[in-house]
Amino acid sequence: MKKLIYTLSILILGISMAMAQVPQKFNYQGLARNSSGAPLVNKTINLRITILDGSASGSVVYMETQLVTTNQFGLFNTAVGTGTILSGSIATVPWSSGDKYLRIEMDPDGGTAWASIGTTQLLSVPYAMYAMTPAGPQGPAGPTVQQVPLVHKVLPVPREQPVQPVQPVLRALRELEVSVVR
Repeated sequence: MKKLIYTLSILILGISMAMAQVPQKFNYQGLARNSSGAPLVNKTINLRITILDGSASGSVVYMETQLVTTNQFGLFNTAVGTGTILSGSIATVPWSSGDKYLRIEMDPDGGTAWASIGTTQLLSVPYAMYAMTPAGPQGPAGPTVQQVPLVHKVLPVPREQPVQPVQPVLRALRELEVSVVR
């Protein structure tokens, strides 16, 4: 029974790791000011955040609203992709097809009387540019077969093929089930 519980725990952990994804959000920081230029201090404001395709006046590919609170300097922080969606999906923004622009609008009273803060082109961050290049020295070639221990069994996993962890684990579970029942 302990073996079965252990195996099921490993299976659940493996599946959850296989389903891990990149977070569908990115940080944004701004300074909220009134029409006179004075910072809006410790105030809840409503933001409308829009991602535009191709240019600062391009078509809308994503739009959301967020209520945020400024600090003692009028500064606010938020994560684009975590608000109330008005249009599109952050997960389906076509990032690889042309330039994208970020338009920020706000209502300083928390309503929907939008005033433009500005529109700016979204640019690559250094770690994204680094990820696009094969950087650093190459390590030694790995073995052609990886040994995966699983409850007193070793399953060979060929490296030349995409690893599909669920099938070998399910097969091993069936074998264990048979041995536990006996």
